[in-house]
Amino acid sequence: ETFEIEFKASFSGKSSTTKLEKKNIRYQILKEITGFLNTNDGVLLIGVIDQKNRGSDELKVCGIEIEGFVGDEDKYSLKLMNLISDTMGAAAASLINISFEKYDGKTICRVECQKSSTEVYCKFKEHGELPFVRYGTVTKSPSHKEWDDWRKNRF
Repeated sequence: ETFEIEFKASFSGKSSTTKLEKKNIRYQILKEITGFLNTNDGVLLIGVIDQKNRGSDELKVCGIEIEGFVGDEDKYSLKLMNLISDTMGAAAASLINISFEKYDGKTICRVECQKSSTEVYCKFKEHGELPFVRYGTVTKSPSHKEWDDWRKNRF
């Protein structure tokens, strides 16, 4: 992972994943996307497990098949895009491009995020409406003062 690239194993978890776990996985993905939109262009790859989650120095391509994907790219991207639009708004969703790549027989979902010219907030369930920013390989919600300073300097 880098400032411009983030990896996530899945969008929904495995078929055995509980509703709460799926909700948390989706929230993590939405945070990353919001962080890219507020900070700089970036790419989220879904279907890739990074080193820190493997205890290894190598990436592992697990593919989105682990969550039940069976080849309907339109359905998958529509589900993801609807969630982005519902939580961040249509203007933010218009800055997202979703595509799919095959690697070693597995499917990776590529989510390209273009930096927004206005601030983006993520409103997801009980988490409320929050901004996120990205620095290094970290995405966090800044304090109110930090966010005010960020907005003045970035938008």
